[in-house]
Amino acid sequence: MFSNGGFTGKGGHPAELVKRNIDRGIWTEAAGDGAFYYAVSDPIELDKKWPQFLSTKPDFVKTFLLFSEDYPRRKDDAQYFGWKGLDPALLNIIVEKAHAAGLRVSTHVESATDFHNALMAGVDEINHTPGFRITGDVAPHKISEFEIAASDAKLAASHGVYVVTTLAGSTPPATPGNFSERDQLNRANLAMLKKYHVKLALGSDSYRSDTVPEALYLASLGVFDNRELLEMWCDTTANTIFPRRKIGKLKAGYEASFLVLKKNPLQEFTAIQQISLQVKQGRILRLDSEQRP
Repeated sequence: MFSNGGFTGKGGHPAELVKRNIDRGIWTEAAGDGAFYYAVSDPIELDKKWPQFLSTKPDFVKTFLLFSEDYPRRKDDAQYFGWKGLDPALLNIIVEKAHAAGLRVSTHVESATDFHNALMAGVDEINHTPGFRITGDVAPHKISEFEIAASDAKLAASHGVYVVTTLAGSTPPATPGNFSERDQLNRANLAMLKKYHVKLALGSDSYRSDTVPEALYLASLGVFDNRELLEMWCDTTANTIFPRRKIGKLKAGYEASFLVLKKNPLQEFTAIQQISLQVKQGRILRLDSEQRP
């Protein structure tokens, strides 16, 4: 599933990623606005770029909110390059356009206010749990700025919004019984989302790893039992990535894609790393260890 470019504000994330690759000499300006992202600051600009975006035949619409509570101050300030996103009022319009085109909307968030604004706009998925990178912004923030409100957790649940965790990429594994301030925030937010039965999916915000570190980090926080984690990972995550496919269950009519583990992960969660058989759509795949000479 590909968005083929996300909507952000002028100078907003992920423009800094494009600049970094241009500076390295591996991308050109053509890979930026109108390709990797679409920078829009008002409805007129959005209307101009929307047909170009649709012509890429995206599977969904990716959008970016970064400290949207501070949007008026950040939008024209160069020091916030890469640390700003859409005008939250534009997100409402994008959601309307996307849903009219039969597309789901996913929104990158940073703060609890971003989380709220995404919900109010009617998005289908929220990428990142608020606070997933609390130390990265230009200015420091209070931990309270990333605490999800009970009212927003209720709203996310009632609207069937998926929330993708992505916490392990910027957070070292917690030591059982010795949680850092960031761990405490993550535990509180996840517990709040769990309390109101929000659909939680696992995701990785690390370019070089999959969701195994994410699953192990979530397990270390003690918010979910092993069965809950496995259901989030195998069922809910699969459903939000591929909503039209029948995957994630061992049932008649579903795709025969599964792993066989050496131990029961319900009893020992680290068994997720002990794979003895891989099957994809009915075909047995060779393990990496079997492919080595």
